[in-house]
Amino acid sequence: NVSRQLWWGHRIPAWYCADGHITVIAAADGRRWQLRQACNAAARAGLGDVLAGYGGGLGARSMANGQGADASLLALSALAHASAGQQSAQELGYGGATPMAAAAFLEQQEKNNEETNNN
Repeated sequence: NVSRQLWWGHRIPAWYCADGHITVIAAADGRRWQLRQACNAAARAGLGDVLAGYGGGLGARSMANGQGADASLLALSALAHASAGQQSAQELGYGGATPMAAAAFLEQQEKNNEETNNN
């Protein structure tokens, strides 16, 4: 069941489907991405808002750099979000996968990516 439709600048419609087991992102042009692993602990109230904000931020940053927004950015944000949820649950316990913890792990992922790109 489709739980949320996200639009970036009303240009890139993409569907985000989540039930705690399978996540599929489908672009309007037919491209699809599926996360093969997920963290049930991350399927909680508030964590979808973290994903929406992170995905929207990636799209906005890409558009500001003149690269445009693409549904692949939503797929990338879903992968990073799932990773942050898993890391939160592993390091802080099942109940530790909170919106704040996932956001902190996403921030750390961004810092690690910046360091890698600068080297």
